Amino acid sequence: MGSREMIFEKLLDLEEVGKLLHKLADTIEGKPDIDISSYDIDLEDFKKIKIQLKKSGPQLQVKVKIKSRETLVGDNEDVVAPVKYKTIKKQMKTTFSAMKSSIENNEIPHRYTVERFLDQAKTMISFTNQGYGDEYYEEFMKLCCELKNNHDTGNLELFVTTLHAIESRKTLCHDKYD
Repeated sequence: MGSREMIFEKLLDLEEVGKLLHKLADTIEGKPDIDISSYDIDLEDFKKIKIQLKKSGPQLQVKVKIKSRETLVGDNEDVVAPVKYKTIKKQMKTTFSAMKSSIENNEIPHRYTVERFLDQAKTMISFTNQGYGDEYYEEFMKLCCELKNNHDTGNLELFVTTLHAIESRKTLCHDKYD
């Protein structure tokens, strides 16, 4: 199992740097309703965080490097599930909430957040023949592909519609299997 590295780098004023650092700390502490998706940062499953601050006039150059545990192995369609089903479901809930927070602010979620959700979805459906709702997986993945396409085109309205359809299917499945 490898790792995934994400880098956020931006020139920010001192006040914004303070806000970012507070949000990072709150997220690490597990405080609820902390949205750092506007910074294109995802701390889910992190194993190492490195923060660099360099003065650049009245502003600071901020660089945040995050190494996360990789949930998928391989580049082909054969998905390996090295995590527990319950763990991946919790991760999906967090990522899905981040996407919903973005659309509530009339913003399309950041690319990394959507990609993370899609990776988690692929991992989730690798748990077949275990009584977790296999019959819903095909339709779920079609909706995930639609979600990605709507994100890639930047169509917020269609993205929102598809996200709600995914949520509806999730509710249907969870009502039957939870």
